[in-house]
Amino acid sequence: MVRQADARNPAAARATSAWIEVSAASRPLAARWSFFWARRDVVGVLTRRILSGRYHQTLLGVGWAVVHPLLAIGVFTWVFSHWLADQAPGGSWLAHNALGWVPWGFFTTALSGSAASLVGHADLLHQVALPRLALPLAVLLARCVDLLLALVVVFGLLLVDGTPIAGSVWLVPLPIVGLGLQAVGAGMMLAYVEVRWRDVGQVLPYLLQLGVFVTPVVVPAAVLAGAWPPLPYVNPAWGHVEAVRGLALGHSLDPSIMAAAWAWTALAIAAGAFTFRRTQQHVGEWL
Repeated sequence: MVRQADARNPAAARATSAWIEVSAASRPLAARWSFFWARRDVVGVLTRRILSGRYHQTLLGVGWAVVHPLLAIGVFTWVFSHWLADQAPGGSWLAHNALGWVPWGFFTTALSGSAASLVGHADLLHQVALPRLALPLAVLLARCVDLLLALVVVFGLLLVDGTPIAGSVWLVPLPIVGLGLQAVGAGMMLAYVEVRWRDVGQVLPYLLQLGVFVTPVVVPAAVLAGAWPPLPYVNPAWGHVEAVRGLALGHSLDPSIMAAAWAWTALAIAAGAFTFRRTQQHVGEWL
């Protein structure tokens, strides 16, 4: 009877949903994690929903996950190959740009998607009692599918280009995991901030666009390393992006920069968990 009344009365549905969410938020932490674990299958369902919705009624479908990075890599490689042909890091602008753009694209899309996950699924949250943590995790998993497709193409390009792939390439998943944890941690925090102040959705894409020029995505690290403030240590994504490139091509990595990157990752997870715990009881009111 309650479900039928809620279905006929949207206001009642929202009130019921808000009551359920506040009740869930008032549970002890262990009970909330038990609720998430009991409904963990929702993450897979939401991941499929996000993927099908993203490529619905598109001619290329999931092929866009490959086309987008290829276009960016092609443009930057053409520009730098013509203007700075003799200054290619490691001897190949293609390898440099491809191994920088793909992990950076994964990080930015996972971060922006996680930040918008609550606002973007407000109707679902009002209708279904589900663990909110499932939404940023589903966004991350959906982006992992895109990343796997893009990496296959990137390593194919390296083989065609004649760039030797180092034996340490099997360690590339480690910095990728670091980027994913950073994205979901910071995304969880920003998701709750965006529920309260929608300005986040306007500012974040602009900041991520600027991030291309302060992260060694296409601009060589040697050019940026001398800037102030010291970007390798204050830019959370720097170390992980450099690690992907370094492990794939066999370049040496600075242990202090890698330590800073993982410290930022731990901080992002801690900040996301703290914000998640402190603000989730208000989300039903703000959405």
